[in-house]
Amino acid sequence: MSDPVAESNTFAQRPGITTLPYEIFLLIKSQISSQDRKSLSQTCKALENLLPVSFPRVFISTNPLDIKAFRGIADDPKLREQVTEIIWDESRFTATPDIFVKEFSGNFTIIRQRAEETENDDHAIWQKRKEAELTIRNCWEIYDTLSVQQNQTMKSGDDEAAFVYGLSRFPALKRITITPAAHGTLFAPRYPTPTIRSLPFGFNYAIPRAWPQFKKNLAPIFQPPGRWSKSTEEYKEHWHGTRIVLRVLGQVEHTVSELCFDLGGDKVGLNITMLDQPCVEYDHFVSMLRNSRLSRLDLPLYVWDGKEEWSNESSGHLYRALSEATDLIHFSVPTTYTMSYGDAEVQLGNLLPIEKWPLLQHIGLKCFNVSESFISKYLESRPSTLRSVEIGLSREEYESRKWVKLREAMGSDKSVELYFDVDEERRRYSDFYVRQTP
Repeated sequence: MSDPVAESNTFAQRPGITTLPYEIFLLIKSQISSQDRKSLSQTCKALENLLPVSFPRVFISTNPLDIKAFRGIADDPKLREQVTEIIWDESRFTATPDIFVKEFSGNFTIIRQRAEETENDDHAIWQKRKEAELTIRNCWEIYDTLSVQQNQTMKSGDDEAAFVYGLSRFPALKRITITPAAHGTLFAPRYPTPTIRSLPFGFNYAIPRAWPQFKKNLAPIFQPPGRWSKSTEEYKEHWHGTRIVLRVLGQVEHTVSELCFDLGGDKVGLNITMLDQPCVEYDHFVSMLRNSRLSRLDLPLYVWDGKEEWSNESSGHLYRALSEATDLIHFSVPTTYTMSYGDAEVQLGNLLPIEKWPLLQHIGLKCFNVSESFISKYLESRPSTLRSVEIGLSREEYESRKWVKLREAMGSDKSVELYFDVDEERRRYSDFYVRQTP
């Protein structure tokens, strides 16, 4: 008759993941997703101890499933203490049937092309997606249901109520990230939200977006808007989550010190007149900055292509609002602006009160029509704490070498490092200089 204790000891001594050196185990752990860690921890007691369930970030959106998961973590006495970041998914299922059919057909072609490219490493997974693909009717029914649920949430305010509740339940909360691009691209989501993870494997759909994009020949909903004060509520609700975050952070006590935006590479941002003209949202923005001790603020601005009223004719409201953020350490401001010949240079001093940020260590400027001499003059008011400046350039501007002059114009102070963001690729000034100098 076999001895159960002896068998148990023999099993525990068998080579396996639990017997690996702890350093190697940590490397493996760092490469697997939170969902996989959760699944592994449920296989045995040893892995449960080695892989405790961790939720450093939680997701919220207008999708009921995300709200349910968000509240579930907020109610858990252990998990709620681990949360340091809330990611607000702004994407919306708003495609009309004709747009959905067009997107579905385009995706259909891509799926078949990728499934036939046998030389690619991901050929097998695309083949499985092709085999699991749902009919267009089934896909539309799922999509339409999600759209209806989102509209119901926006009417009920369930997402805002959950967000307020979460602020009071997450004692370690530090950062809020707002993104209009959570769904990423076809079968490659940027964030694994509960709603996105629940989508069927073969689900072919129009990738949701939220914010208007500055591109030509798109549907009317994406055309450049008028001023915020003259815009409809339907238009303003493209920034539904952002409006809630600005309002709530200005009204309740919280521990948030970083407000970030993940654009996913899209040319989008916050309507500049929402933050630089008198309106309810501007008041909420000011209250948020006063009520929060933000050390980091990423502020993407949606501006008018080829026009300068958003900068040179600024009312000063944005400047005065940002003057309230006296604890800033990291600040970045990308825009949707595309330089046109003959456009006047942006007056940075009218928009960004760098002299009001005594603790600032990093500032990022992307898509501004401004020369190296203008930036050099602007940086004369920089605090002594500033250590890095990141400038967004087109590849043509970068290769023209004119930005070498910026370091020269900044004088003998070598404590400030320069970086260039060229087509989403970050490059250090010193590397640029060495490579470009004959």
